Amino acid sequence: MVAHGRNTGDEFAKSFSNSAASFKSSLGFYSTGEIYIGKHGKSLKLDGLEKGINDNARNRGIVMHAADYVSDFFIKAHNRLGRSQGCPALPIEFTEKIINKIKDKSCLYIYFPSSNS
Repeated sequence: MVAHGRNTGDEFAKSFSNSAASFKSSLGFYSTGEIYIGKHGKSLKLDGLEKGINDNARNRGIVMHAADYVSDFFIKAHNRLGRSQGCPALPIEFTEKIINKIKDKSCLYIYFPSSNS
Protein backbone atom coordinates (compact mmCIF):
# COMPACT_ATOMS: atom_id res chain seq x y z
CA MET A 1 0.00 0.00 0.00
CA VAL A 2 1.13 3.52 -0.83
CA ALA A 3 -0.89 6.67 -0.15
CA HIS A 4 -1.25 9.39 -2.76
CA GLY A 5 -1.62 13.14 -2.35
CA ARG A 6 -4.82 14.50 -0.82
CA ASN A 7 -5.73 16.50 -3.94
CA THR A 8 -4.83 13.66 -6.29
CA GLY A 9 -8.18 11.94 -5.81
CA ASP A 10 -10.39 10.31 -3.23
CA GLU A 11 -10.36 6.53 -3.50
CA PHE A 12 -8.40 6.50 -6.75
CA ALA A 13 -5.64 8.80 -7.98
CA LYS A 14 -6.89 10.92 -10.89
CA SER A 15 -5.11 14.29 -10.90
CA PHE A 16 -1.36 14.93 -10.70
CA SER A 17 0.85 17.98 -10.40
CA ASN A 18 4.44 19.19 -10.24
CA SER A 19 3.42 22.47 -8.55
CA ALA A 20 4.32 23.55 -5.04
CA ALA A 21 1.48 23.42 -2.48
CA SER A 22 -0.74 21.40 -4.84
CA PHE A 23 -0.87 18.46 -2.39
CA LYS A 24 -0.95 16.22 -5.46
CA SER A 25 1.23 13.27 -6.36
CA SER A 26 3.60 13.50 -9.32
CA LEU A 27 4.08 10.68 -11.79
CA GLY A 28 7.21 9.43 -13.54
CA PHE A 29 10.79 8.42 -12.90
CA TYR A 30 12.61 9.42 -9.72
CA SER A 31 16.07 8.85 -8.35
CA THR A 32 16.11 8.05 -4.65
CA GLY A 33 18.28 10.28 -2.53
CA GLU A 34 19.54 10.39 0.99
CA ILE A 35 17.91 9.29 4.22
CA TYR A 36 17.02 11.87 6.84
CA ILE A 37 15.02 11.88 10.06
CA GLY A 38 11.95 14.11 9.83
CA LYS A 39 8.52 14.47 11.41
CA HIS A 40 7.57 11.02 10.06
CA GLY A 41 10.79 9.41 11.31
CA LYS A 42 13.22 7.84 8.83
CA SER A 43 12.41 9.30 5.41
CA LEU A 44 13.93 9.23 1.92
CA LYS A 45 14.44 12.27 -0.29
CA LEU A 46 13.36 11.91 -3.92
CA ASP A 47 14.58 13.67 -7.05
CA GLY A 48 12.16 13.87 -9.99
CA LEU A 49 13.89 13.13 -13.28
CA GLU A 50 11.22 14.33 -15.74
CA LYS A 51 11.16 18.03 -16.64
CA GLY A 52 7.75 19.54 -16.07
CA ILE A 53 6.34 16.27 -14.70
CA ASN A 54 8.13 15.71 -11.37
CA ASP A 55 11.38 17.72 -11.45
CA ASN A 56 10.08 20.00 -8.69
CA ALA A 57 9.87 17.09 -6.19
CA ARG A 58 12.88 18.09 -4.08
CA ASN A 59 11.71 21.71 -3.86
CA ARG A 60 8.19 20.52 -2.94
CA GLY A 61 9.54 18.26 -0.17
CA ILE A 62 8.20 15.12 -1.85
CA VAL A 63 9.76 12.26 0.10
CA MET A 64 9.04 8.64 0.93
CA HIS A 65 7.96 8.29 4.57
CA ALA A 66 5.96 6.19 7.00
CA ALA A 67 2.37 7.08 7.84
CA ASP A 68 -0.16 5.58 10.22
CA TYR A 69 -2.87 6.37 7.65
CA VAL A 70 -1.42 3.70 5.33
CA SER A 71 -2.80 0.68 7.16
CA ASP A 72 -5.64 -1.83 7.23
CA PHE A 73 -6.79 -0.24 10.50
CA PHE A 74 -7.17 3.17 8.84
CA ILE A 75 -8.95 1.64 5.83
CA LYS A 76 -11.46 -0.13 8.09
CA ALA A 77 -12.16 3.09 9.99
CA HIS A 78 -12.38 5.42 6.94
CA ASN A 79 -13.16 3.11 4.00
CA ARG A 80 -9.95 4.21 2.23
CA LEU A 81 -6.27 4.97 2.79
CA GLY A 82 -5.33 8.33 4.20
CA ARG A 83 -3.73 11.01 2.04
CA SER A 84 -0.31 12.66 2.06
CA GLN A 85 0.67 16.12 0.86
CA GLY A 86 1.92 14.53 -2.37
CA CYS A 87 4.45 12.08 -0.90
CA PRO A 88 4.40 8.34 -1.55
CA ALA A 89 3.64 7.37 2.07
CA LEU A 90 4.17 3.77 3.21
CA PRO A 91 2.92 1.50 6.00
CA ILE A 92 4.97 2.08 9.16
CA GLU A 93 5.99 -1.56 9.49
CA PHE A 94 7.61 -1.72 6.02
CA THR A 95 9.09 1.76 5.62
CA GLU A 96 12.54 1.27 7.14
CA LYS A 97 13.22 -1.93 5.17
CA ILE A 98 12.06 -0.35 1.90
CA ILE A 99 14.02 2.87 2.44
CA ASN A 100 17.22 1.00 3.33
CA LYS A 101 16.85 -1.15 0.21
CA ILE A 102 16.29 1.67 -2.32
CA LYS A 103 18.25 4.64 -0.88
CA ASP A 104 21.07 6.40 -2.75
CA LYS A 105 20.25 6.46 -6.45
CA SER A 106 17.78 3.66 -7.06
CA CYS A 107 15.25 4.26 -9.80
CA LEU A 108 11.64 4.68 -8.62
CA TYR A 109 8.73 4.88 -11.05
CA ILE A 110 5.31 6.17 -10.03
CA TYR A 111 2.75 5.01 -12.57
CA PHE A 112 -0.87 5.67 -13.42
CA PRO A 113 -2.64 3.79 -16.22
CA SER A 114 -3.73 6.31 -18.81
CA SER A 115 -5.63 5.98 -22.05
CA ASN A 116 -3.36 8.75 -23.40
CA SER A 117 -0.30 6.47 -23.37
